[in-house]
Formats: sequence, C-alpha cells, structure tokens
Amino acid sequence: MEHLYKLLEKLHIGSRKEKRLHPREACSIETGYMIQNRWYRGHIRDISPGGVYVEAMQSRVFSPGMDILLIAKIQVLREQLKGRIAWVGMYGMGVKFQLPELAPVAAPDKERKNMGKVKTRKVRWEPSATPNVKYRLYWCIGGGVDYHSDHSDLGSATEINLPGDIPSFPLVSGTFELGISAISEAGNESELTKATVQVDFRVPEAPKSLTVEDL
Repeated sequence: MEHLYKLLEKLHIGSRKEKRLHPREACSIETGYMIQNRWYRGHIRDISPGGVYVEAMQSRVFSPGMDILLIAKIQVLREQLKGRIAWVGMYGMGVKFQLPELAPVAAPDKERKNMGKVKTRKVRWEPSATPNVKYRLYWCIGGGVDYHSDHSDLGSATEINLPGDIPSFPLVSGTFELGISAISEAGNESELTKATVQVDFRVPEAPKSLTVEDL
C-alpha cells in the first residue's frame, strides 16, 4: 500500500499550486468494485486524496449517493477503499472517499489478529501427476480469473485455509472465482483448474460501552 501512499504524498505536496481542493493524478489501475452487494470490474483513471474517477461501462445503472467498495490492484498489492458515488457519467463515475484520508479497509496481516475472528474456509485440490511441482492460487472477485489475476504461491501444499494462509486475500463478502495451477521446476505453468465460491470474511462491528455494575 506504500505505492498509493507515496502517490498521495506527492499530491499533497503539490496541492498549493493547484486550484482544485484535491488535485488529481492520471493513472490506469485495474479495480473491482461492489455496489449493492454486486461485484463489477473497471479501471481507475485518475486519483486524488479525496476520490477517484472510475471508468465503468455499467455506470449508467448507478446513482449518486450509493456506497461503493473498491479493490484496486497496484502491482502485487490490493487497496480496499470505501467511498460514495458523487456523480455518474456516460462512461464512468466520480467516487468520493468516505474517510478524510485514504485508508485500507483491511489491515495488514500483523494487525488482523486485532480485528476479530474470521471463519476459515478450507481450499484443497488433487495434486498434479507431474512430480516436483509447486502450486499457485489465483482469485478474482466476481469471476474471470486468469493468469493476470491476483495470486499467491503456495509451495508444495495441496490445501490451504482462507483467509489466514494468504495475508493478501481481501476480507470482503462476495463471489470469487479461484484458480489453481501447477508450476514445474523449469517455471512452466499448467492450465488453471477453477472453482467459484461465495465467501463472507467481513467482521461485524464490536459491541460498544462494556460496563460492570454493582448489584
């Protein structure tokens, strides 16, 4: 996530020279986004500390004021951002971040232990008939998993627990398409064996104001 933070620092530094409250930086970032519990795919075309412009062919079915969760792919990182649709155009929409600063919805793995308990889902597969291979798990929100999707190398394991064994797996609710491949010692990769799964790794908000009273 430091890639995104460095970009924001750059924007803050130059903000005094800009007329806009939040100067924008042109970019092209692949993103998945959820609106009303449905997942879609698009691209972030510009970004600022206050929001983003998302290029999306489905934008005309959305309305200003709708909440949106974006998962932006930045190299091997996934940034999870909450926002609200500010305006809708023919080919995209403007999204205003709900928080005053960009902050990921999911904390780094070292902090997840403080975020509550997530029910584990076991993922297993039959090993490749080819000896001495390692495995790679791909995933894509909403479907369309391929070799360009987010992934994690698993070594020789033939089963894992989600999300605990993959710190970068997003803690969201929705439909995921998973793909598993085998990689030979020479670096050649097999076709993907795919499966679709519905998961919910969101942690409910904790109760408030715990008190103890004398009887």
